Amino acid sequence: MIKISKWLQPNTSDKLGTIWASKNISLDQPGYIKLSPRSVKLADTSTTRFELPVAIGKYGQGEFQVATTESNFVLDIDNQSGTITLTEDTGTGDPAMTVDSHGKFFQGRWWVTTDTAILSKAANGTASATWDTSSGETGLTSGVRHYLEVFASRVSLCVSNKNVVKQYTASTGDLTNTTNLTIPSDFEIVGLAYNYGKMGVITRIASGAADGVSEAKFFSWEGSTTSATGFGVGSDSCIAVCPYKSSFLVLTRAGQIKYFNGGGFEDIASFPFYFDDKIWSQPGDFDNYGDVMIPDGDTVYINMGLLMNAFDRKGYESAVNMPSGVWCLSPAESGFNLYHRWSPSNSLVERFVVSSANVNTSTDIMTVSSGTVPATGNVARYIYTDGSEIGGIKRNNDYYIIKHTATTFSLAESKEEALSGVKIDLTGTGGTNNHFHFYTLEDYGQSLFEKSGAMEMFGENNGFYRDLIMGSQNYSNSLTATDTMCMTVPFLESRGWIITPKIFSSAVKDNWRKITVFFQPLKSGDSIVVKGRKQNLSGLPIASPNIETSDSATWVSTTEFNTGTDLSEAKTHLDAGKELEIEFTAGAGAGQTAKVLTISEPSSGTTVVSVSEEILGVVAGRKSHYIIDHWETLGTATSQDEGYKQFTLEGSSKFAQYKIELRGDDVTIEDIAPDPITNKPN
Repeated sequence: MIKISKWLQPNTSDKLGTIWASKNISLDQPGYIKLSPRSVKLADTSTTRFELPVAIGKYGQGEFQVATTESNFVLDIDNQSGTITLTEDTGTGDPAMTVDSHGKFFQGRWWVTTDTAILSKAANGTASATWDTSSGETGLTSGVRHYLEVFASRVSLCVSNKNVVKQYTASTGDLTNTTNLTIPSDFEIVGLAYNYGKMGVITRIASGAADGVSEAKFFSWEGSTTSATGFGVGSDSCIAVCPYKSSFLVLTRAGQIKYFNGGGFEDIASFPFYFDDKIWSQPGDFDNYGDVMIPDGDTVYINMGLLMNAFDRKGYESAVNMPSGVWCLSPAESGFNLYHRWSPSNSLVERFVVSSANVNTSTDIMTVSSGTVPATGNVARYIYTDGSEIGGIKRNNDYYIIKHTATTFSLAESKEEALSGVKIDLTGTGGTNNHFHFYTLEDYGQSLFEKSGAMEMFGENNGFYRDLIMGSQNYSNSLTATDTMCMTVPFLESRGWIITPKIFSSAVKDNWRKITVFFQPLKSGDSIVVKGRKQNLSGLPIASPNIETSDSATWVSTTEFNTGTDLSEAKTHLDAGKELEIEFTAGAGAGQTAKVLTISEPSSGTTVVSVSEEILGVVAGRKSHYIIDHWETLGTATSQDEGYKQFTLEGSSKFAQYKIELRGDDVTIEDIAPDPITNKPN
């Protein structure tokens, strides 16, 4: 028995480490793999003038300034009542922001950049606060990124402006320009970070750069001079920079994370595509906006849209080992781990209030004071009351909605009971005001999107938020690009997985008979699904999006969809008795996996696929992207299993590989133990 209990995801190949690929997991606790909490959507472009967040600044508990590519907003999530308020700034002088904007706190004020200017308001300024426009910088170069950073040791505010870092001292809202850094015009500045008396400046190759300039540079600036030494980064563009330990981390377009040691770089981690000969984004494109890389002690979070340039002969744009979302860089026993931590979501959270007068204990029906109740089967969490609890339900517990009308609902103990109309008996009307969070569940996290935005840590956890807020441009249920802002939440069912490296035989072939998974006790409804394979099948995986014109899945029912993608190779394997898995990566139902039951071609150019499970968030006409690959389902561990379970992968081969999917809340793997029997050659 080979027992694996030290977890390392190096992203180099499927032969190294103990994790080859991951999605929605945490390795924070040494020796354990935990399922990450789910995220839910706070806002999207259906909110007037809300676009992709480029900076999120926390000024109080649950209180944030949010700079977007369109306007500034104030977000307030009351940490007691759960009230969620997102309000666009409308005060005098409120800024018109762009894709080149940014935001930062400095000397008690919130500063933002527009296409040509720097403006500020009070750090805790409401959405109606006045913006100071009279003494700010108004001569910034249009059409280039204007990142802000505080030069703490010099008590100054810096802004990037093409190939110049402008430095200012400030008095209230008045800026005074001091010493500026100018770098060669072959480079455009695309990010700033401060650490230990130095400003880290990242660049990309500028449009119109001289022939022969092929490598972007990083500059370390002390702030008192007008020039600084540049260091090549091994790529045509830097993506992000952040302070780390006593220096800086730099992420490049090649997918490498580099640590600046004062005289050059040490390569400490890479995204999988660095070794897979795939290309991220187009030269000169911006797909990552604002604070996409932030430190939290020795851990660094990186929010990435990992839609690749079309690769392979079929023009795929996604790969199974590169889900988009927030990745986590953390020290390991040997080197660093770089793994997938959180996915953004299209599942909306809304706060609803029910007064005691609107709790009917005779009919067990409640009426909301405003808003529209989500559909039956969605989740309601009772989060606050200003008096006693409503009799029959408990605070911070999740229930399932039975919708009667747009404003009336009952609660059920399970989704099945909600769909059957089995109501919880309400025995008391509770306090004067009772607050619920309603979750309209559309997916388990989007793992394919192109553009990422800013992040910010909450700094505390409670019954309805935890960890962080993140911005991204998700695909909607119609696969339309939609700017969103999400937060991670406790208790909701989440889904994630790991894929092991290939475990090669000790001789020519091994019989891969057993794998044992050890886990912490599972709650009712939690599960661990184990899958395996002994070979890679030709032509797989097949992914959407690709170069086909009708490549997405268009749903006919909750278990069947049409697609224009050529699935003939997958059909050949399925017809030959090979088991196929489909994972939905974007749009409706993202974050879910299922077994492919049938693939048929009733008409030219249209393929019909049926799957083994009803997919959450799917109705006829909605669309999804997906990946189809070969995985054989070996079984499922549930709360009935006492801490471990064995699974059988029949047959002999030169390798075995396992995909272990975690479903539920706080599901935790302790160890896995493949147990091969060697076939010795004659």
